[in-house]
Formats: sequence, C-alpha cells, structure tokens
Amino acid sequence: MRIRLSDFANAAIANAAPIEGLSGTMARRIALQDWGDNWFLLALDAPIEYHGQSYSQVLIRYRL
Repeated sequence: MRIRLSDFANAAIANAAPIEGLSGTMARRIALQDWGDNWFLLALDAPIEYHGQSYSQVLIRYRL
C-alpha cells in the first residue's frame, strides 16, 4: 500500500519533511501491547533527516 503523509502533529517532523510531505510503502502493521495494533512501519521513498540522523523508515499511528 502506498502512503503520503502531509500533516504532522510533531513540529520537528513537519520542519524536517519536504514541502510535499513524506511518501512510501507500508512495510508492515505492528501491534504494541500497551498502545494497540494501529501502528504501521512506512518504508520511505527518500530518507528524512531528523535531529542529525538519516531515517529510511518511520513508525506511524492511525489515530481515528
């Protein structure tokens, strides 16, 4: 599944993301014991620089 993220609750991520947002492919769904099963690992099309580190994957949560 292809995903594009463009609205970020975290200001640091919003500043690090390109103007067009982040896009990538859903790698897998993850269940966390205390936080539910609505987490997804997104393999990014292009790495993002965040706090001096490069990341090719991000963990996102479906909040609705």
